[in-house]
Amino acid sequence: MNKASFFIHSKIYLTFLIFAIMFISFGCAETIDFSGSAKSNEFSLATVPTTLPKDNTWTITDSGDTATTVNFEGLRDLLIKAKGREIKLDFPNIEKIPDNAFFNPATIDVKVETTFSVSAKKVMNIGENAFYNCTGLTDVDFAEVTTIGARAFRGCKKLGTVNFQKATIIGVSAFHDCIALETVFIPKVQVIESSTFQGCTTLKTVDVSSATTIGASAFSNCTTLKTVDFPLATIIKDHAFSGCTALKTVEFPLATTIDSDAFINCTALVDINFPLVETINGNAFMSCINLRSISFPKTKTIGTSAFTGCSSLATMTVATEQGELTIGTDAFGGSTPNHTIQVTTHTGNTAKFNELGFIKINVTTKP
Repeated sequence: MNKASFFIHSKIYLTFLIFAIMFISFGCAETIDFSGSAKSNEFSLATVPTTLPKDNTWTITDSGDTATTVNFEGLRDLLIKAKGREIKLDFPNIEKIPDNAFFNPATIDVKVETTFSVSAKKVMNIGENAFYNCTGLTDVDFAEVTTIGARAFRGCKKLGTVNFQKATIIGVSAFHDCIALETVFIPKVQVIESSTFQGCTTLKTVDVSSATTIGASAFSNCTTLKTVDFPLATIIKDHAFSGCTALKTVEFPLATTIDSDAFINCTALVDINFPLVETINGNAFMSCINLRSISFPKTKTIGTSAFTGCSSLATMTVATEQGELTIGTDAFGGSTPNHTIQVTTHTGNTAKFNELGFIKINVTTKP
């Protein structure tokens, strides 16, 4: 081979080599050198990578490290980028998930859509907004958690079950808009804060048996919920169950107060019995169109429009003990002409019912 031919062939070879290197580099743009750790499909929380190879499943563990906010910021950024992967977060050692761990308030519309699950056996505290907008979160395992911060799981649209056997504190809107949530088991929590389960449209089973207070809008628009049983609850706050259109059975044996709009538009309610309730505030049962029978034997106050639009109401037991009963304006408004309600009450309260006028009432009195 002469020198000219050798030069030409060498040039062609060099050009080919350069293009080959470029092709390999671009083709593997998402694969980076992790110092050999990529082979195990596992990373440490302390050394979270900036991207992941395209293998389907990856595990990130705390490996005994002390988790910091910085660690979680890096992990959050990775989850935002890692669409198409399935990631398992296995944290056997850390004791807290910090505020905003997987959520950035500055970019509230940015969601963690990557499919992932979390297991953290020693975590006792889940901070505010910790998993807010993690639309890819499917499963959680927090056996020791006692405190769940405000909005901690808000907008987790794939989360189907929550089981926090030791949790005693749940912040506001903690599970707001978890539209796939079907089962809730939090038996030790004492206060269901406002909007805790609001908008959980597939919620079917709830065990919060130690709760004494049901906060404002706590279960509002849980349109699949059929039965609720709160054996220790004494206060049902405004809009607590508003719009729960499938709700048929409610058990509140110790409740004393039902706040405004608490059961408004609960169109499946038929019969209700609140044996200790003394106060029913305005609009409490407005538009419960299938409500036929109500029993409030201890009631002293029925608020304005409390039963307006309850066109099927036929029997009512109220204020069976002697004492003053106050009925608000239009408490039974919206009834059809000549609508009749059979009322059982105390003799001293009959005059109050007779004054309603716009509705026919047959009164049975107890001495």
